[in-house]
Amino acid sequence: MVADTPASAEFWLSLSNMVLVAGLIATGLGAYGSLRMNAARARFAEIEAGRTALETQKAKTQAAEAAAQAERWKLDSLTAQERLIATERRLEEERAERERRDALEAPRRLNADQRALIAHTLQSAAPPLKVRIFLFDDAEAQGFGAAIAEALRAAGAEVRTEHLSPGAKVLQGLRLALKPESANAALLRQAFRAAKIKTSAAAATTAEPGEADATLIVGVR
Repeated sequence: MVADTPASAEFWLSLSNMVLVAGLIATGLGAYGSLRMNAARARFAEIEAGRTALETQKAKTQAAEAAAQAERWKLDSLTAQERLIATERRLEEERAERERRDALEAPRRLNADQRALIAHTLQSAAPPLKVRIFLFDDAEAQGFGAAIAEALRAAGAEVRTEHLSPGAKVLQGLRLALKPESANAALLRQAFRAAKIKTSAAAATTAEPGEADATLIVGVR
């Protein structure tokens, strides 16, 4: 064992002091490093949090823009649908107006179905079914009255047509007067209804059927 001497004691004291200082320095460096590492971790965590928040906000913004675009598309679709509906409605109104004008301009006629319905309805009439038809001094009214008379004759009715004087009061449409309690008159009205020939009651001054089952006045269109 080496004997202690003042020189060795001084050596060991110096060495101990050096080791102590080195330890203090190492401890300080360790503490400094730990602080720096914690600070770096906090900074990185803050950066990451900021990046996450930014991405979240970006995603929310994109979602809001997508929703707004979808709403615009929806509104555009509704607008287009409304325009289509409005166009269809306008075309339907124009078609109805054309049909109305055509009906007003075209002369009245009886088609084959109407003639068949009249004949079918009147087949049970007790003969003879007598009808008087009065025609205004109007070419269209006379043509329509002649068509009705022809259909009634084809159904077995006795029809007499007469022309009203040019000064007679002008009436529109068909005026029908029926003989009271006449089964044949009721069948005639039923036949007109089946054929969708619209009639109205004739005025009292022109509605006297006399011996006929019914009197029909064919007015202007």
